[in-house]
Amino acid sequence: MKTWITNLTSERDELKKRHAYLRCIMEIKRSHEKCVRFGNSIYLVSQMGKNWMDSKEECEKLGASLVIISSPEEQTFVSELTPQSVWIGLTDRETEGVWKWVNGEAVNTTYWGPYQPDNWREEDCVLISKNVKMWNDVKCSNNRHFICEKLISDVCKHGQLDILILTILVTALVFVGDSYVLKVYDFSPKLEEEFHLDN
Repeated sequence: MKTWITNLTSERDELKKRHAYLRCIMEIKRSHEKCVRFGNSIYLVSQMGKNWMDSKEECEKLGASLVIISSPEEQTFVSELTPQSVWIGLTDRETEGVWKWVNGEAVNTTYWGPYQPDNWREEDCVLISKNVKMWNDVKCSNNRHFICEKLISDVCKHGQLDILILTILVTALVFVGDSYVLKVYDFSPKLEEEFHLDN
């Protein structure tokens, strides 16, 4: 009986993790009209234009970062998210010509548009151009829309509360009559599931 309850408890914990993960993704998508998932990340397209530094700060307030392009598929996905030109998290502000992502990593694969980067008039920040769907270096002081990215693993950490997770799970194993009852409560939306376990 003990082994059976231990196995069931383990299965319950795994289901709770999956439930919290799926709830998290649903809440994020509900919270932001322009919030979408691709691969292992959630992307939020801004509704207004800001300069590059303010865009970076806005993303950080959400616990995210300006988007970091990691693959050709992600480049295609991000470039088709919006008809606007949008800031991405790439800059050479520290050292001219040395392009780094906002997380400090050097850029490996690039998707520069024709004749870019050209550093024309001190251009140190990068956007995806709405015309050619490729990268262009422009002045960091320009106001543009931007895309924030947050890894799902950072958003939906098991055992931690995140500002984007609006779910609380409470589970109790109680003895009722001749059987154990496993109760799972979810307060967003109201849900109560009971699993009767014969002893």
